[in-house]
Amino acid sequence: KTMNTTTKGFLVVAFIAILMRVIYNYWVYIPAIIHLISDPIQPNQVVQWNPLPQQSEISEKPNIVLIVADDMGFSDLSIYGGFRDLIKTPNIDSIGLDGVLFKNAYAGHATCAPCRAALLTGRHASKIGYEYTPADATASWILGSLMGNGKLKGVYHAGHASSLNVSAMVLPRSEILLPEVLQSNGYHTVQVGKWHLGSQPGYHPIDRGFKESLGFDIIASYLPSGHKDAVGCHFTDFFDRYLWANSRYEVKKDEGRSFEPQGYLTDYLSNQASDAITHFSALNQSYF
Repeated sequence: KTMNTTTKGFLVVAFIAILMRVIYNYWVYIPAIIHLISDPIQPNQVVQWNPLPQQSEISEKPNIVLIVADDMGFSDLSIYGGFRDLIKTPNIDSIGLDGVLFKNAYAGHATCAPCRAALLTGRHASKIGYEYTPADATASWILGSLMGNGKLKGVYHAGHASSLNVSAMVLPRSEILLPEVLQSNGYHTVQVGKWHLGSQPGYHPIDRGFKESLGFDIIASYLPSGHKDAVGCHFTDFFDRYLWANSRYEVKKDEGRSFEPQGYLTDYLSNQASDAITHFSALNQSYF
């Protein structure tokens, strides 16, 4: 009897240990599975930019191309030193050499979403209540409790957990955005690439001043998982594992269904943006 009890106890402990290990290794895939069921990725499709009414006069408004480089530092460009001259960026440098270089300009914020908010509103992110990158309670707990070490250890305020509603973390509708102003002045406005200013209905790019949109909301993979040319740097912390598990190789046109891009994502989006410029230039339409 004693032996049976000991054996049962051992089996229970072993089962719990195995279950915990499985949860530890695979819990990060749960959101990805739910997302895949609710929004399966469609095969690649040809992007069609909207036709425009025939214009009687050629537009004299200047065209505007605004390029946002996520996480790019001042010294990442060779025109500004290129990190001790180790980085060469001749194509980007040519934009400044043929135009204007700013030696005392600063980013609107140190993280992605607030920086975009500052850029499109012309206001400091803290003035419009968008000073943090949107994250739900689970992600906040991971960042605050499990990541970092020593002086860089995160801080998680459990008392604020109930107020973390990621669906409400959007760029306020009360703010007037640059594309809205341009659209009201006759521009055909197009957004290509990352958005991250609201994924809820009423807060998509085409709800905030863009006539057309092609890209993704928060994160996306540059190549399909397992692609022969894909090289990734995988870390073991919770947040990095979560990002890898939930990053999908996908884009959306306007509010349509997700579909696979073609080739390396950055090249694909760059080519699509170039095609859009060519398309609207041929129509003599001022664009942003």
